[in-house]
Amino acid sequence: MRSAIVSVILVLGLGVGAWAGVGLWASTFVPMPGQKVTLRAVGAPQGATFLWDLNGDGIADRTTASPEITWMVPQGPHVVSLTVERGGRVIGRASAQVVADPHIAAYREITETDGRLEVRVVVTARSRIVAPALTETMPPGWAIVVYDPGEAQYKIKGGLQALWAMELLPGDSVSLTYDLVPVSGGGGSLTLSGEVTAYVGDTYYRVPLAGIVSFGS
Repeated sequence: MRSAIVSVILVLGLGVGAWAGVGLWASTFVPMPGQKVTLRAVGAPQGATFLWDLNGDGIADRTTASPEITWMVPQGPHVVSLTVERGGRVIGRASAQVVADPHIAAYREITETDGRLEVRVVVTARSRIVAPALTETMPPGWAIVVYDPGEAQYKIKGGLQALWAMELLPGDSVSLTYDLVPVSGGGGSLTLSGEVTAYVGDTYYRVPLAGIVSFGS
């Protein structure tokens, strides 16, 4: 998976947001349930302390002097938040969604080019799925422009909705790429929220998109 730079934020692998130049790297944001994942803070100075919230409740589950931890990820979606402190003062934050699901691995990658953000969404089947679909919110101050839908049918109305009218077998992937372009008076920080749905057998199944949650100062 390619590396990406978002604003002044270094993002490796699957894109993750950051604040004040501190980023969060993960060996994968779509592990299998029970898989060990390495999380690492990037861009933090020496002497920093790292607070890791692994379940999105706002309370640090681990506090370390090392910028790296290993975590065995339980099944389900997890909002991971990193707070970096130095001298008793917060100097950076970063957050991402880690989704451990046995049926669908869905994530977004983000790169910045000439003031626009290129977003690539990848959906990979881990079991047989039918009619995978994507829903992405449209962040305030930004417009969505799809320029590579792949095999998806899509529409933009208050956000992005896309449908792949096909069956995916384990290991099959589909993708869609769009731009986020700042509109008049917009740009700056943003928060993304999206999900992928599909039929798994007779069950209508949904998982949140993994990867970046928010970035910007």
